[in-house]
Amino acid sequence: MRKWLLVATAAGALSSCGGSSQSDSCASGTSQSGAYTVTACANGAPARGVDTFVFTVADANGVPQPGLNFTVEPWMPDMNHGSPGMPSISDLGGGKYQVSNVVFTMPGVWQLRTTFSSPSGEDANPQFNID
Repeated sequence: MRKWLLVATAAGALSSCGGSSQSDSCASGTSQSGAYTVTACANGAPARGVDTFVFTVADANGVPQPGLNFTVEPWMPDMNHGSPGMPSISDLGGGKYQVSNVVFTMPGVWQLRTTFSSPSGEDANPQFNID
């Protein structure tokens, strides 16, 4: 009974995050209209320095979305600044994209602000806590 309560409590805490969820190596964010969900995964927990992610982008029905145009900006909301690096994006096919040269300059909460060309200005912000 206690295990179930703990799991239910943890699930409730995650669902209260409002459009994003996180594990050590993956985080998800849903765009404002719900058109896209972005799941960003690193090979291990992301850390200070240069990281590479694989983004999986799906529509509201969970269907992978290949061939999208978008930008990614690492952003530290608590400090109100970005990163000196300019991430590069490669389409891997099947709704997966490699996002490399993601630079985290200090510990704290970082968002990967993902802005899609269409619908115009639609964005999703997977979030990581960098040690």
